[in-house]
Formats: sequence, C-alpha cells, structure tokens
Amino acid sequence: MLNQAIRWEIMDKNPNLKATKPKKEHKEKKFYDEGQVKKLFDVLENEPLKYRLLIKFARLYSYKQDSSYKGRNR
Repeated sequence: MLNQAIRWEIMDKNPNLKATKPKKEHKEKKFYDEGQVKKLFDVLENEPLKYRLLIKFARLYSYKQDSSYKGRNR
C-alpha cells in the first residue's frame, strides 16, 4: 500500500522499510492419532449430518494441508 503511494508520488519513501519484523513463535503441532480419529468418527455417527460433514471435511482438509507441508524446512 505504501509502495503504491510512492508510485503515485504521495510519499517520498516507505517508512516500513526501517521496521524489523517480529519473530514468529513456532508451536508444536498436535495431531490426532489413528485411534482418536476412529473414536471421533464412531461418536459422530449419532450426530446430525451437518456436524458429521463438518468434521469429516475438516479432517480431509487437514490431510491436504499436511501433504503440502512435506518437504518444507521449518
């Protein structure tokens, strides 16, 4: 946004260039093991369809995210 203001000649320089970025805190990720997932899906069988789908889609999405992180350096 500020770089655009420079291009439009509203500002002479971007004051954010002197700022230092805060360091991110890397938290250990917690995952369900296979037994916990099976128990969750067993319990979901008695719940309304919308809740079953919500949890199952969330689980499917987490598989996709996990595979996209493989091979990356942390």
